[in-house]
Amino acid sequence: MSSTGLRYSLILAMMFFVCTSQARPFFREGGVSGGGGNVINPTPPNEALDGETAEEIVKASFKYVHIYLQDKASQYQNNEMSPADQNLYAKIFEGNNNIINAVGTIRPKVEDERPCFDFASKPVDASVVSRKPNTFCVSAFSLGQKVIHSEIPIQSTALMIHEYSELIGLSEDEAVIFQTKALEDLKTMELPPLEISEDDHH
Repeated sequence: MSSTGLRYSLILAMMFFVCTSQARPFFREGGVSGGGGNVINPTPPNEALDGETAEEIVKASFKYVHIYLQDKASQYQNNEMSPADQNLYAKIFEGNNNIINAVGTIRPKVEDERPCFDFASKPVDASVVSRKPNTFCVSAFSLGQKVIHSEIPIQSTALMIHEYSELIGLSEDEAVIFQTKALEDLKTMELPPLEISEDDHH
């Protein structure tokens, strides 16, 4: 390799490290694959919701992440799950790099004008790749285009569960399993109304 080619490769490697290392303090070995996630079976809107309004909904929905995980953690700790689910949820609740600690340390960075991008620069609805340290990306812009207004809270919550799962080291397939379960559970949970405010920032 020429010295110019070597220098170029080193610059690319350094850029990749700077762009991704801050977003992944909880990664376990063998964790993330593409680093991105998308909504699952959304009901499309008749008319796309503007990014700013969708952003307010997504930010307000972050409290549902806490509510959902507290509920599941209680079931897990009290052995109120099937043996299969007990084994499954051990992956996110056990150890120091568990999902509860991740939620307390890493916050969503909500984008209202663009999609998120995974490690391959592919546009996605959410991604562990973020422009700010200790955050991951959630695209309110994408959700407003893809998801009916009334479903954005549970779709964004399930999507955030997906990204937190990847941040603590689960594979893409495992993250989709937890996202799918969260979406199913959230549809039947009695959730408090959202308090949406323009000042609701993380």
